[in-house]
Amino acid sequence: CWERADEYAREEGLNWCSYSQCLRQLDQHISPQQQAIHRDPREYRQKFEPYIERDPESYEAGLCWIGDHAQLDLWVMLPNGKVIRPWITAWMDWRTSKIVGYVISEAPNSSTILAALRRGLMDAGNFGGPDEVCIDNGKDYDSWVFHGQTKRERKRRLSLAVDGSEAEGIFAMLSIEAHFSIPHHPNWNSKI
Repeated sequence: CWERADEYAREEGLNWCSYSQCLRQLDQHISPQQQAIHRDPREYRQKFEPYIERDPESYEAGLCWIGDHAQLDLWVMLPNGKVIRPWITAWMDWRTSKIVGYVISEAPNSSTILAALRRGLMDAGNFGGPDEVCIDNGKDYDSWVFHGQTKRERKRRLSLAVDGSEAEGIFAMLSIEAHFSIPHHPNWNSKI
């Protein structure tokens, strides 16, 4: 854009600023938020997009758990000689920040989520488990196992002719309400 404007200015005999001066003027007149929206939407979501911050003090201990995965910053050699960076799948109590259940694995999936949840529910110190869970929109957290429907079915919101008892997922069977984070928005699960 600057090159075309520079070409036009030369043809018409007009004064035109240098490229660096043009960038400085743009930075003065266009806010960083507006620049991020158009240049890098992911940066905008992470740095500038408004969100409602949830207060952990508004929950009693044990009522809300947050689930997520993270790749550990260490290397492990498996018995077969394969070297990997393992993953941890964890559930954390929102109020107390206590890790209530976790599993370490080669790669996260719905089975590791289920195993970490089971570990948290089976621990007597967690008093039976949460009323709510906060999870991201990844395929593994949004699978049929947990909700009794696939992500596609949940988004379509069509009434499907399926027996309700067969379609219930783990969360419904345990009377746990699942809340999904906004896609590509890191502020929701950042605490874990």
